[in-house]
Amino acid sequence: MNQLSKRNWESFNFKRIKEVLNLAGQTPVAKGDNQKNYMVFDFDETCLMGDIEDHFFLFQLEGLHYQMSPQQFKDLIKLDQEFYRPCLQEVNKVGLPDLVTDLIEAYAYLYDHFIKDRPDRTLEHLKALPIYQSFRAKAMVYYQAIHRMLKPLPGQNYPTYWFAGFTQNQIQALCQQMLTWAGFYDAQPQAKAMTYQTHPAWLGQSGAVQASFVKGLAPYPEIADLMAWAKQKQIDSFIVSASPACLVASIASLPPYALQTDYIFGMAHTWQGDRVLSKIEEDQPLTYQAGKSQVIQDYIAPDYQGQGPLAVFGDSMGDYHMLTHFADTQVSLLMNRDLLDQTQTLVARARQQYGQAQARYLLQGRDQEKRRLRPSQETIGD
Repeated sequence: MNQLSKRNWESFNFKRIKEVLNLAGQTPVAKGDNQKNYMVFDFDETCLMGDIEDHFFLFQLEGLHYQMSPQQFKDLIKLDQEFYRPCLQEVNKVGLPDLVTDLIEAYAYLYDHFIKDRPDRTLEHLKALPIYQSFRAKAMVYYQAIHRMLKPLPGQNYPTYWFAGFTQNQIQALCQQMLTWAGFYDAQPQAKAMTYQTHPAWLGQSGAVQASFVKGLAPYPEIADLMAWAKQKQIDSFIVSASPACLVASIASLPPYALQTDYIFGMAHTWQGDRVLSKIEEDQPLTYQAGKSQVIQDYIAPDYQGQGPLAVFGDSMGDYHMLTHFADTQVSLLMNRDLLDQTQTLVARARQQYGQAQARYLLQGRDQEKRRLRPSQETIGD
C-alpha cells in the first residue's frame, strides 16, 4: 500500500494524520531505536462499529455456547461476592437478587437438556421453550445492569465473563462464528434492533423483563488501512481495549487488522492450564481510563525509549485519559458518539483546533445506521 486511501475520513482528519505519519516515518529504524514511533487504538467503537464483548455475550446466549457447570455458573453470579458491595443499593433496586435466582434455575435446566452434551435435538427446538426465552431476556437485563454498575476488580471474578472454561483456540473459533453472525463480513453492514422478552409461561421470581440491543459489527476499513500504511513507514500499531483479552486477541489478530498478539492488550483474566477463567489478573493494569495509560507506560513505551504514542484513537471516557495524557502525542482522534460526558471537552478542542497546522485533537463522524465512518465531524443515526 503506497498511498493511504481517503475513503470516509473527514478531510482535515485525513490530511493531518497523513502529515504526522509521513513526517514520523521518513527514516526507517528498528524497534528499540528512539526514532521509532507507534500508535495506540482502542478497539470497540474505534476500530469497528459496535462492541465485541456485548456481541459475544449475546452470541453465547443465542447458541448456548457454555462450558460452566451449573455450580460454576452459580458461583460466578451469586450475590454474596465482594465486588457487589459498592453497589448493593443499586443491585437491590433493579431486582438483581430475584433475577440471579431465575438465571441459576434456568441455566441448570438448559445445561442438563442441551449444554452438557449438545445432543442431536436441535437448538431451535430448545429455543422455542419458554424457559430459554426467559433465560435469554433475563441474562441480557443482568448483563446490562452489571456493566452499568460494576467495573472489574483485580483478583475478583467478573460476573459477565460467561466464557469461562473455553480454551483460547475454542474462543477464537467462536469469535469467528460470532463475527459472521454479527454481520462483520457483510458488504453492506446494517444495524438491527433486537428486543428480548420473557415468555409469560416462565416468569420466575423476577417476573416479566425486557432487554434491547443493537446488533451489528462492522470494521472500519479506514483504520485497517491506516495500520497497514503505518507499518510500511515503520510505525507500529497497538490496541489497548477494555474488552476481555481473550476476545480482543482472537479478533484483532485476524484480517483486516492482522496485528501480532503481543501488540494487543485487553482486560487481563486468569487461566487454569489452557482454560480461561472469569477472574481478573491481580498484578495487571485494568485496561480502562487511567489503566490504559498505565499499560502504555509499563508495557509499550519502554520499547520506544519511553516515548508516548505518536497518535491515539478512542471513542469514550474509557479512552479519555490516554487521549490526553501523553505530552508527545501529536494526534488524538475521538470517534464522535455524541456522548454527554467529559468527552465533550475533546469535541470542543477538536472544533477549536480544526484546520490548524499543529492540531492535536480531531473529531471523526460516523453513520450509525450504515455502520461506517462518514466524511464529517458529525455523527448521524440512532
